[in-house]
Amino acid sequence: MKIVGHRGIWSHPREQNSLNALLSCQKHDFGIETDLRSFKGKVFLSHDPIVDPSELVPLDQLLNHWLDTPHLPIFLNIKEDGLIPCLKPLEPLLDQLKVIFFDMSFPQLLKYSETFPKKMLATRFSEYEKEPLALSLCSWL
Repeated sequence: MKIVGHRGIWSHPREQNSLNALLSCQKHDFGIETDLRSFKGKVFLSHDPIVDPSELVPLDQLLNHWLDTPHLPIFLNIKEDGLIPCLKPLEPLLDQLKVIFFDMSFPQLLKYSETFPKKMLATRFSEYEKEPLALSLCSWL
């Protein structure tokens, strides 16, 4: 069984998605789940819409740190539509890691499936989604 830290290892909400919280997971050999949003064409770790990215972690910074532990999964929760053009320049890094994209809208999941391999995609079922959408396009549920 693998442990995955939800937005890292943190004790105060302001530490969520911080580089220190995420690297603490890496230090303990845990995978991570973090949230992605964009600001002016660049992808950052953020649960909420971005107003000021000055204290946010750019995704490429996290990915570069994670190259030391490519076996640890990085679950990337897609918080907004339209991130694919911002993610495309990061493909060389993404390809070296165990990255899984999830929680995007169904139309976006279809677009992600045209851009990224099945091993990098997850779908879900819940009390609202009784059947997983596009399960055949994803390796993760």
